[in-house]
Amino acid sequence: MAAHRVAALDPTTIAVAVLTFILYWSDFISPLLYLRSQDLYTLPLGLRQLQQLDPSDWPLLMAGAVILTVPAVLFFLLVQHLLLASADWAVGAAEPGAAAEPGAAAATATDMEECRPRRFHGTSCRG
Repeated sequence: MAAHRVAALDPTTIAVAVLTFILYWSDFISPLLYLRSQDLYTLPLGLRQLQQLDPSDWPLLMAGAVILTVPAVLFFLLVQHLLLASADWAVGAAEPGAAAEPGAAAATATDMEECRPRRFHGTSCRG
């Protein structure tokens, strides 16, 4: 028996995974509190030490900031296609490889705008 998947949770799970990775990757306070040896310091702590040693060496600080940012950007780029594919499927686009039903019309942007939720006013449906 195949496991039943809830398609609306896939984009949420992926977004939470990306944000959690970024949170822990760039965490400054927790390693500062728990690590006693400078050999174990994380990149944010090392970047802060560089700033304290020479606060006017901007090229070195910016290079460190780029090195700190690259893994988070790469992680996002790796999961971006999953996030976009599952988001497209959740709003009604055809799944990749799935055959469309005969006689079924694809939803257009104007069809989706006809009945969209309105902030503070419920929904706005025409027709």
